[in-house]
Amino acid sequence: MQELLDEFMNNELLGLSSSVPKCLRSSLEYVELRTWISGAEAEMKLVKYFLENSAVLKKFTLGLRCKRNEESIIFMELLRFKRCSASCEVVVDLEETYPTMIHKFL
Repeated sequence: MQELLDEFMNNELLGLSSSVPKCLRSSLEYVELRTWISGAEAEMKLVKYFLENSAVLKKFTLGLRCKRNEESIIFMELLRFKRCSASCEVVVDLEETYPTMIHKFL
C-alpha cells in the first residue's frame, strides 16, 4: 500500500484521472484496502480515485486507524466523494477504538 501511495503522490498515477483504465471503469467490482489508513491526504486521494472512476464498483472496504476526534471528519470526507457507481457500498472498519464497529455508507 505504501508503495502505491508513494507512486500516487509522485504523479505517476495522477495522470490516470484523465485516462482511466478500461478495466477500472468496466470490471472492478470490489476493492479492499488491507492496510489500515489514517486519513492522510495521499490515502484519501487514492480512495477518491477508485470511487470516482469505478463504474461497476459494488463494495469498497477500508480499515481506519485514527484518533477518535478525527473519525467524523474522515467519515464526512468519504461521504462527500462522488461515486461513479451509484450502488457502491463503502465499508469502514475502525481499528482499536471500536474493534467490532463497522460503518457502512450506501
